[in-house]
Amino acid sequence: MGKWYHGTSEYIAYLKSQTWRKIRRRIIKRDKGLCSICEAKATHVHHHNYDDATMQGKNDDALTSLCDHCHRAVEFDGEAQRYNLIEKRKVFDQRRRDHLTVVRSGLCLHVNVGTGGNWRRVTFTWENARLAAQFGSMVGEMWRLLYTLRPYLSWSTRFAMNRFTQESGIKLYLKGTKKLAAELRLLDSGAKGEMRYRPDRLDDPLPEFRRVLGRGGHKVPHYKIRIKSSGIT
Repeated sequence: MGKWYHGTSEYIAYLKSQTWRKIRRRIIKRDKGLCSICEAKATHVHHHNYDDATMQGKNDDALTSLCDHCHRAVEFDGEAQRYNLIEKRKVFDQRRRDHLTVVRSGLCLHVNVGTGGNWRRVTFTWENARLAAQFGSMVGEMWRLLYTLRPYLSWSTRFAMNRFTQESGIKLYLKGTKKLAAELRLLDSGAKGEMRYRPDRLDDPLPEFRRVLGRGGHKVPHYKIRIKSSGIT
């Protein structure tokens, strides 16, 4: 990489140059403004190579458009930045393969329904945790479940997102009453979702939730979310 090494003054100056701005616009236009991995809105142009031809705009094949999420996944391993171009290319290629798998097959959400006293307990877990970590969003799907219940229940929206991760969760009440009908929360650092509801106060919400999920994933709409559960008919 030489002078184009991340963080060098030459590289920082290059990113502010007219040369790079023209190249960046050209690549994003070529890629129709979409991430070359997941087809979300592109916000970055990623370098597969930092040779002089690429940096001068003479090797566009070594440049590709990425969204924020995919760009960070390629450039970072957790909080540590990757510098090895071969390693970054492997991550890029694997992520692209994973995306194609999700587009073909969707993400599967396992739903387990149990009962206890007056309450019915429903837990949600991803079938493939690795793919879900890249392209799924449990908090997003739980948020959609929350809005599926909106016609029947009421809740305080203030700090609702934070309450998902609290032990008490989000409490939902029958509209016009103070009768507690359901609770939603996230478990295992957001890897699992849980809903508890009173069947005597709320009809089974899962069939409607399944219909909403069939429209696509929360994070990227063209993913299909499949539900596996003996508790849904």
